[in-house]
Amino acid sequence: MTVSISTIRTDSYNAIYNFLHTGTYKITNYNNIHSSYSDLFMKQQGYPQIIINTPLITKVKKTLNGDIKEAMVNVTIDVHNNTLANLRTVMDEISNKFRIGGNTISNLYLIEEPTDDVDVVYQMKNKIIGIGKLSMNFRWSG
Repeated sequence: MTVSISTIRTDSYNAIYNFLHTGTYKITNYNNIHSSYSDLFMKQQGYPQIIINTPLITKVKKTLNGDIKEAMVNVTIDVHNNTLANLRTVMDEISNKFRIGGNTISNLYLIEEPTDDVDVVYQMKNKIIGIGKLSMNFRWSG
């Protein structure tokens, strides 16, 4: 069966989303997981907002007939929160879920510990908004 990079990207996104949204490793704020930031989501659901960015596919290995057999998948998750203490709590929860269950995700194998950084802090309408970034690298094999 031929698998495209687009399919790997979509399947990886869905696997990460499902990992954090359902089942054993579901995070506390699972209803606030999105594919992009939206003021509407923030107004309706509040903070934190968890954004799973489109996975980046690199280092693709193919078989002799051209089928993809392995690829590296980088996933970045942005966490927006209105207090730095809560931002750190949410980021730690997500990191720990991946440390514990990162090798139980369909076709993805965590190859290094998640890294995180509080990337941006800005003020919006008298509120401080913190944005943290989590980055994880997986090996996909089909």
